[in-house]
Amino acid sequence: MEYRKAFGKNSWLWITLAIGAFLAVLSSMSRAKLFSSTLELALVDWQRKDVGYSSVGAFALWMPIRPDDFAPGVFRMVWPILSALPYAWSWSVEKKAGIIEQSCVRSSKLDVIVAKWLAAFSAGFLAMAVPLATNLVCNACIEPAMPVWVSDELYIGVTWQAAFSSLFYTNPLAFCLLWTLVAGVIGGLWSTFVSALSMCLGSFLPSMAISYVSLHVLAFVGEQLQLVFQVSSDSALSSLLSLDIFSTISVRSQTGSGEALLVTATLLLAFSVVVPLMISKRDLL
Repeated sequence: MEYRKAFGKNSWLWITLAIGAFLAVLSSMSRAKLFSSTLELALVDWQRKDVGYSSVGAFALWMPIRPDDFAPGVFRMVWPILSALPYAWSWSVEKKAGIIEQSCVRSSKLDVIVAKWLAAFSAGFLAMAVPLATNLVCNACIEPAMPVWVSDELYIGVTWQAAFSSLFYTNPLAFCLLWTLVAGVIGGLWSTFVSALSMCLGSFLPSMAISYVSLHVLAFVGEQLQLVFQVSSDSALSSLLSLDIFSTISVRSQTGSGEALLVTATLLLAFSVVVPLMISKRDLL
């Protein structure tokens, strides 16, 4: 029932997917110019061995690899909104309409909460995974899906400090599939986080606004902490102290980026599970 509501005539899901797909296609179009200009240079410098051809392949130009360009940068800043819009509003809206109480008459409150949690997670997962997959497919239609060379690390920007970097240089397709899964999980957990917050506040819009603004506040605090403690990108605490949740979906070449990703996912999961369980023990009325 919840999946039919989340993926059926849910206009917010399709609007979100359309926005993400638009940014993905826009990113591929902008990268096509870079690829064509590199081909022109290749005709001139064909005899050289260090031109960096693999840095303009389909995998190297993927959105999470180049997050600082315009379209990937916009996606990096709005992904929390895109993840929450499809179905994180379901609990608070249906609670006000009295639908939650009616559902709990037919089944237990815990079953209702679990069903909404799974639907919200799945919708948030798709809101992240579909744009990344779309961008990879569009890139492959323009640039060759060539292997990525470690010698081009300087041009690509994926160093040994990035999570799963060895997989990126040995099997880039497997890396892209794995990272799409990771980003999808982060998007799904963010959706359930906002949904759980709306259970506490009783309204979706304030919950989404507060959670989104808090990300900017955390990023600002993280910058100040790095300045105070003079933390460099090579420091083990660089990624953790940055408090940059926005960049979680991007491939970051910072020491401790994998640990920061794990901590973020764990905290989101803990809040998303604990709050609904506490709500399930309370009287709906």
